[in-house]
Amino acid sequence: MNQRDERWIGRERERETKKGRERNKERERESRIEGQAPTQERFVKRFPENFSSNATSFVGQRQSLEESKFQKGK
Repeated sequence: MNQRDERWIGRERERETKKGRERNKERERESRIEGQAPTQERFVKRFPENFSSNATSFVGQRQSLEESKFQKGK
């Protein structure tokens, strides 16, 4: 391994740690905003249609809510 390779690896590690710090700051900020909810719950709240294990229950709840709104409007 030559010096250029070592510098490149060092830069890659630097980028990764910077990304990691940014992710951690984002998580901390979100947890303060959402009242310390676990990461999975925050994700489900934000993207329920993308969350495979709970997707059907969320879709069902959403549909029933929309149907009840529709029936009230009649």
